[in-house]
Amino acid sequence: MNKKAKSIPKVSVIILNWNQRDYTVECLNSVLKSDYPNYEAVVIDNVSSDDSCEVISKQFPSVKLIRSEKNLGITDSRNIGIDYALSSSADYIMFLDNDAIVHKNILSELVSEAEKDKRVAIVTPKIYFYSDRNRIWSLGGGISFYTGNTNLLGNGEIDHGQYDSHATIEVDHAIGCCLMVRSQVIKKIGKLDSHFYYGEDTELSIRARRSGYKIVAIPKAVMWHKDSNIWATKDIDYIRSKEVIWLMRKHARLHHWIVFCFHSLFVIIRIALRKGTRGNLKSIFFRIKGVLDGMRT
Repeated sequence: MNKKAKSIPKVSVIILNWNQRDYTVECLNSVLKSDYPNYEAVVIDNVSSDDSCEVISKQFPSVKLIRSEKNLGITDSRNIGIDYALSSSADYIMFLDNDAIVHKNILSELVSEAEKDKRVAIVTPKIYFYSDRNRIWSLGGGISFYTGNTNLLGNGEIDHGQYDSHATIEVDHAIGCCLMVRSQVIKKIGKLDSHFYYGEDTELSIRARRSGYKIVAIPKAVMWHKDSNIWATKDIDYIRSKEVIWLMRKHARLHHWIVFCFHSLFVIIRIALRKGTRGNLKSIFFRIKGVLDGMRT
């Protein structure tokens, strides 16, 4: 694929696959058109029952295919990718969802900006909706410990170049569907926290920022995201509520907790009043159960 250039940082692109052969093939086709001279593509397969592995091996012999012995989910699978990337002396590790299509310049732009400032731990591109090619999905986002919520910068906006006057935009957290992290930062702060199913990207970003690093979005680096939700679960309200509590327990301070508790009570009452009139209280039950389980696990 790409011969190693010693003066150019090496990037390991980690892609997960689980019974999504066509998505993964399209994603790899875009990655392998990269104009960046020193990268490797790595696919972690989570015991797919389709012919994903056979097709990937045949069509992309240069791609490193790692077959997991069981379906580990997003976070633990990416940690397998991290272990491999570190063993292969990668300078940067890029997590990329398999339902993403990247521009050929994405690696070049991300690495170029990251190399300008050693305080930058994680970079994330401008992400568009796949189905609406000029509508922004995000450029990273913000975090509020007072509400336990995150937001996405630019979400839903038509791109008129409103963010392009900045080479980089500092954000609170990067987006897990595509982020690039320095290997040295992973060695310092640790891998992804296996507690988290969805919020592993947010938690990693918080640890990086608490360690004195910056998280930045790069508007010139672009990709398109299908958001297929292949890893989604029917217990989404439960899992997200539990993960918010885990995040708060790990990183929030007393003044955050005081406001958060009042805000959470208000949210639950509001949902109860709205959904209770429709005879649908399942989401309330799962939210409360998630909070309780998050406090005791």
